[in-house]
Amino acid sequence: QEGAMARQNRIQVLAVDDRPDNLLALQVVLDSKQYDLVCVESGAEAVDYLSSHEAAVILLDAQMPTMDGFETARKIR
Repeated sequence: QEGAMARQNRIQVLAVDDRPDNLLALQVVLDSKQYDLVCVESGAEAVDYLSSHEAAVILLDAQMPTMDGFETARKIR
């Protein structure tokens, strides 16, 4: 039960980038018991994820195909 409590107190971070190598780098940098990092590869995936989940922090790539980071931010907002 303590483990579940610790997991609930972790900071939810959503990383959005169309390049898997950038997402991997973020996973390495943010590898901590403080964070729950969720990685998605498009703006549409980010909007879909946030329709049913919350994130305290969103790391958003500005240059992505189809829906760039600026449009994604507008839709999230």
